[in-house]
This record gives sequence, structure tokens and C-alpha cells, in this order.
Amino acid sequence: MKRWHRPDSAPEAVRADRAAGAPLLRWIPTRDAALARARTVDPRAYGRTRNFLDGAVTRLSPWITHGFVDLPELVADARVRLGARPD
Repeated sequence: MKRWHRPDSAPEAVRADRAAGAPLLRWIPTRDAALARARTVDPRAYGRTRNFLDGAVTRLSPWITHGFVDLPELVADARVRLGARPD
């Protein structure tokens, strides 16, 4: 994992997240970490704001890309949390 030793040397997106008070995302390459991250997603807020610069994005891409979780599984989990049927 890349570390930035000085705050001004971090990429702009990281500095913006820090300024907004967002916690830094540590990517831990495990299925448990992926599922824990998925449980923090608010499906309604994501659906309303995902296309906005300051929208409620999931930050699940690393886990999806590397196969720790897949989209059908995440959709089913979100549907259950919204009170809908998982299929």
C-alpha cells in the first residue's frame, strides 16, 4: 500500500476526502472486509446520489475487481436490507 508521508503529497481525491472528514479507506483483501464495507452502504442514498461528485459511492470496486464479492451477491444483500426479496 502506498503511503503519503506529507499531507500535500497525497492525490487530490485523498486530500478532498480528508478535508470532508471522510475516513481513509484501507483496502484489506479479504471477503470479510468486503462484506463489512458493503454493510456500510446506504442503498437509498447510493441510488439517489451515486452520479454526483459528492454522492454516496460504495468504494467496493477493489473487492469486486479482485473477486472477493460479486455484484449479484451485493444486490441481493442490498435488497434484503431494504426489505425486498433477494431475487
